Amino acid sequence: MFGGEKFTLEPGVEMYVIRWNHSGDPAKNGAQHNPAELRDPPKLDSTGGLRAGVAEDFPNGGGNRAYLFKVDGPKGQFSWLFQDSASAVDLRVPIVIDGRDFGAPLENLRAAMQAARLESVDLWIATGGRDVAELVLPVLKPKAYLPVHWDGLFGAFKAGPPQRYADAELQTLLEQSGVRPIIPVQYMDRWRLDAHGIQMLDNLEIKQKLGFH
Repeated sequence: MFGGEKFTLEPGVEMYVIRWNHSGDPAKNGAQHNPAELRDPPKLDSTGGLRAGVAEDFPNGGGNRAYLFKVDGPKGQFSWLFQDSASAVDLRVPIVIDGRDFGAPLENLRAAMQAARLESVDLWIATGGRDVAELVLPVLKPKAYLPVHWDGLFGAFKAGPPQRYADAELQTLLEQSGVRPIIPVQYMDRWRLDAHGIQMLDNLEIKQKLGFH
């Protein structure tokens, strides 16, 4: 998927693929940030394994995707955007790979919103902090925001989040913009989004089985 595609997942459920870009800055962490795509199947090393690190056997750098969903349910329509990384450095800059212009991520988002005939979404699932939100909020106009990718990369899952979620600058901006922050506390927190908005659901049984408190 190169971005710009539309998929009907089932009747009434549409997904729009948005060409996006990874967090970071090309002047500081190019291997992580700069757009790249896997061109050939990776080769196994002497142990028969593969390396999954950034810019190793599966280089994808900044060439990631965001996904816009729209559901026409029996009780009404609802929608959400998911993006797990972003950089304010080049959200407004066209991303060019091997001479091909994939467009600026923010313009790609705007195009997806127009294709979906949406002026706002019910939920934005994302990361990126205040700098990213200042650029995305005017286009997306979400009613609620759920942060992801905030709890580190290398901690043991069953140990739970290494720290509580906190981003005071982003939360202030969201509240000033009329966006409801949804604050995660523990792994396996559970929510439901429908035409009435997002609400938290009990998931105590699963948490207890995993040893979460």
